[in-house]
Amino acid sequence: MKKKTYNVAIAGATGVVGGEFLKILEERKFPVGRIRLLASERSAGSKLRFRGEEEPVRLLEEETFEGMDIGLFSPGAKVSEQYAPKAAAAGCVVVDCLTFWVSNLLLRGEWPGAILERAEAVRAFLAKRAFPVILVTNEVGMGVVPENALARAYRDACGQVHQVFSREADEVYFAAMGTMLRLKPGPVEAVASL
Repeated sequence: MKKKTYNVAIAGATGVVGGEFLKILEERKFPVGRIRLLASERSAGSKLRFRGEEEPVRLLEEETFEGMDIGLFSPGAKVSEQYAPKAAAAGCVVVDCLTFWVSNLLLRGEWPGAILERAEAVRAFLAKRAFPVILVTNEVGMGVVPENALARAYRDACGQVHQVFSREADEVYFAAMGTMLRLKPGPVEAVASL
């Protein structure tokens, strides 16, 4: 059921990606009810601006996802692996990195065909969504061809998964070397300098 507002938690809020999450939520006027900014002990207690207000940064702990609808994750792979399931168990829709998801599936023994089927199923589910969805990923196919089979399978699976989701997406952005490019809808143009 569509809600008027969504309570949003950002894990890794003080990092570069966390800052971009905040910026995009504000720029797009995403219907945030409450915002909960989460980080490590080093950053907990600091404050970040969101919609003209100073918001406290809290320590990322198991119970920090209670009452949250959406969890945006960018604290790093180990922290995401530990806390994303806890956020989901608290009823939070978790948004993490697609390439992290693909690597986990490959390391569990799934190969690109099965991963592509999973991606298509997720895409079909999201196409019926009653809420905005933000997916984050890393471009892994622009470098050299990996020398081992698993790394090539990872690169290829990521490319196929990216295509599945970008076909359905209303908007697609690419960030590189401090510049954000909007790829979709066209024309391609620089929209921000990071």
